[in-house]
Amino acid sequence: MAAPTGGITFDIVTQDGTATVAGNDYAARNLKSQTIPAGQQAYLFDVNVNGDTLVEPNETFFVNLTNASSATIGDGQGQGTILNDDTANLVISQVFGGGGNSGATLKNDFVEIFNRGSTMVDFSITPYLVQYASANASGNFGSDKTNLTSGTIAPGKYFLLQEAAGSGGTTNLPTPDATGSIALTTASGKVALVAGTTALSATTCPGDDGASPFNPNNSNIADRPRSEKPAAARTPTTTRRTRLFQLHSRATPLLPPTTVQVARLRISPLMM
Repeated sequence: MAAPTGGITFDIVTQDGTATVAGNDYAARNLKSQTIPAGQQAYLFDVNVNGDTLVEPNETFFVNLTNASSATIGDGQGQGTILNDDTANLVISQVFGGGGNSGATLKNDFVEIFNRGSTMVDFSITPYLVQYASANASGNFGSDKTNLTSGTIAPGKYFLLQEAAGSGGTTNLPTPDATGSIALTTASGKVALVAGTTALSATTCPGDDGASPFNPNNSNIADRPRSEKPAAARTPTTTRRTRLFQLHSRATPLLPPTTVQVARLRISPLMM
């Protein structure tokens, strides 16, 4: 229905939802005495969304209508959705299961993660877990896991996860980015990097068909290398760490690219 003679006036303002102005997700707007001219039916309200390179869930904000003149507000709140268009591309770059063993130099086992993508991953927003099992085909994933729920990993950077210590070893790892308590075996094993904090089922061993490259068949698995005993242990560094185990890695993007969606608000003219 078209606006009546004299048009329709109203106020319109944005409101935070899971997307916030403080978080630099979008630009706030607060407009007074906006007009739909007589004979017209629509009003266009643009909201500028700030792009970033952080992998995060879809976020929402609201648009509110108030103080309508010459009309009644039939639906006073619309919802806009900012759809994530960034993808995570994390892989396991090193696994070491000989920490603290007799004759070992390093005191702790460790798993190192590398961000080979172009986006930042904040584990407090996009959590992962690392899960361990024995290397044979019947070795199912169980309770040996470490949740990654804090810390960040920038593109091209590494994330050091310190695991259990043995009774031997003489040298501490570099300061880790996170710690866990998994005791990896020295000889062989398999480690999964899983999106989210829901552990892989103890009754399955995704992708372990006993043949290289041990590709995961669960879409939540970002990487799941099989590890084999290293010839010698070398200490990881904070820049480039030499691999200690032979790894067969394949990463799966988590979130599809998309665009911004904004809900429609409805104003009904008063019948004169």
